Amino acid sequence: MSRRLQIMFPLPALSKGIALMVGILVLLLLVIPASAHPPSDMVLSYHPGDLAVTITHNVSDTTRHYVNRTIIMVNGVPATTVLYTTQPTPGQFTYHYPVNAAPGDTIAATADCNIAGSISSSIVVGESPEPAPPPLVLWPYHALLQVLGFSLLIAAVLLVQFGRKIPGWYRWHKRLAHTGAALIIIALVIGVAMVELSGGPHIRVPHALLGITTIALLVLTIILGYAKEKVRPPRLYLRTVHIASGLVAILFLVLTIIFGLMTVGLI
Repeated sequence: MSRRLQIMFPLPALSKGIALMVGILVLLLLVIPASAHPPSDMVLSYHPGDLAVTITHNVSDTTRHYVNRTIIMVNGVPATTVLYTTQPTPGQFTYHYPVNAAPGDTIAATADCNIAGSISSSIVVGESPEPAPPPLVLWPYHALLQVLGFSLLIAAVLLVQFGRKIPGWYRWHKRLAHTGAALIIIALVIGVAMVELSGGPHIRVPHALLGITTIALLVLTIILGYAKEKVRPPRLYLRTVHIASGLVAILFLVLTIIFGLMTVGLI
């Protein structure tokens, strides 16, 4: 590595700081409260002309994490859709909607979380309501894969700095980096699926934009890593840019995780 790059990026100190950050992020994941999930329950109650929808959505901040849309359908036909920018309480609340239905009609309701996930329930007018099926919860997999991928990338960096005496260290460096990048890309795919299931627009929060930027930087870093091995004669600048790109990618990944925790109101 060039002396200039060593001055710009003091890797041993940086590696220790990032390792500490990993530990803190893992602890945060272990103590994530119940607030970081989609609506957990929905109960419908119909009286002539009025549909009461009681939703349970435990959150820590009703202005950042809330039910942002409800969709009401009668016999499979859309009856009303209402958008929200907050929710009345951080736990359970009830919305009322004007709905005209006859005995035997099926009324269905869906509540979307502004971050990801939704819950649906239905009743047949004149019959006892059935409990809502549990919502599909994907965020733990998204968060876990992201942190695991981050940890493997840090291990790849630490191996370059402190593991050069280990036989086959460079081969393991590539394996750790590639596996970590793959896990983060899978986490991105799960995040896209979460937003898609919730029916909301993509790239609506800084966490999403940072995540896409991180993926682009990781792909660039891998491409530069291959280029520095294949280009003949060797080009020192490719190695320098490869290292710099990897460090910037890790920085963006840290920011992505922090903004993700902020998005769900954990920090």
